Formats: sequence, structure tokens, C-alpha cells
Amino acid sequence: MDGAAPATKDILLETAGELFADAGLDGVSIRAIAKKAKANIAAIHYHFGSKDNLYMEVVRHVMNQIRCTLAGELLTRTEEWRSDPMRCADVVCQLIEERMRQFFPDAHPRWYGRLFMRMLLNPTPALGKLAEEIIVPDLDQVTKVFRLCKPSMTETEARCWTDTLLGQLGHYVFSEQFAQYVPKKNIYDSEFVETVYRHLSRLLLKGLDLPLPESLKDDCFEE
Repeated sequence: MDGAAPATKDILLETAGELFADAGLDGVSIRAIAKKAKANIAAIHYHFGSKDNLYMEVVRHVMNQIRCTLAGELLTRTEEWRSDPMRCADVVCQLIEERMRQFFPDAHPRWYGRLFMRMLLNPTPALGKLAEEIIVPDLDQVTKVFRLCKPSMTETEARCWTDTLLGQLGHYVFSEQFAQYVPKKNIYDSEFVETVYRHLSRLLLKGLDLPLPESLKDDCFEE
């Protein structure tokens, strides 16, 4: 029902997620989650069974919230674009734009990024299981799109361009808090996000030997 208060399960997911992002799985107790969520411990056991299951559901929830689906959709209609270099260029830009919308600047709570950083530093079985379920299929789809854009590429080269896309965006997501201490560092406003989008688009299009759309031909890096 529209306007209804969030369900207890949803409140527990969001509350636990923020705590896990700050202190990790081992650094958060069931009691602390229940207290912050203003719920009882029995509710956590009822909805999730255990803290480990709750952590798994938090990670799955976050991954589904930031999930990108465009690559999979593009692969169902390759005849519309794969034979036209300019349409391929547009496809690559669309993939970048989708991820920019998901990661910049405030599409989701800030603790999402902190949770992923902590997961990478201290991986748990949840990461491996959900990577296989959600992350790997997405990366495979993006790689397939890139290979269709440049058929002469090997699988390894296409995968490297997929890594370039994710690595560049990941850099800005994970370094946002640190960036405020770097002199003359661009703040994460709409102008900066546009600059990152244009730079990354040009980089990938050049690497994939695709033409630049007219909108990317002007020099956006002049002072």
C-alpha cells in the first residue's frame, strides 16, 4: 500500500546493512541491530534465521538495488546495433550512463559503497555465492556486448575493457570521502559526474575502435 510504513523486515535490512558497512559481520551483534531498528531479537530470527543469513540478505538486497540490466537487454536485440559502428558507440555510451546513474552521486545510501569495500577487504561466503548469482552474469553480458562491438577482440581483451569500466567507476565510488581532502579535487556534483562520463566514454570508444558521437567531440577538459 502506498504511504504505508516500511515493513519490519525492510527496516532490519537497512539498519543491519548500515551497521555491517561500518563494523563488518563480526563487529555487529544481533542485539545491536535489534536496538537500532527498534525491533526485538525474535523478529530477526523470524525473518532471517541467523545473523549470517541476515548479512547474506543485506548483500543480496544491495546488489539487486544497484543491479544493471541494460547489457542483458541489448543482447536480446543485437540485430539492431551490432553491424553499425555508430550504433555500437551509442550502446557503449548507454552502458556507461546506466552505471553512472546507479553509482553517482546519490542514487543510493552512502553505506552501500562502504559495505562493498568491507566485503572486498574481508570476503565472506556470501560474497562468493552472490557474485556467482548476480555479479558474474552481469560482467559476462557486458563483455559479450563489447566483443560484438569489436569482433576482432579476444575474450581476454574484452574482459579487460569490462574491468576498465568497473574499475574506473569503482575508484570514484570508493574514494569519494577521501577526495574531499585532496587539494583542487573536483567535488561530486553534476558537472563532475558529466566529466567522468565523457572521459570514460571516450576512453572505451577509442579502445573499441568505435566512432565518437558528435556530443563527445568537443573538448570538455578546457579550463
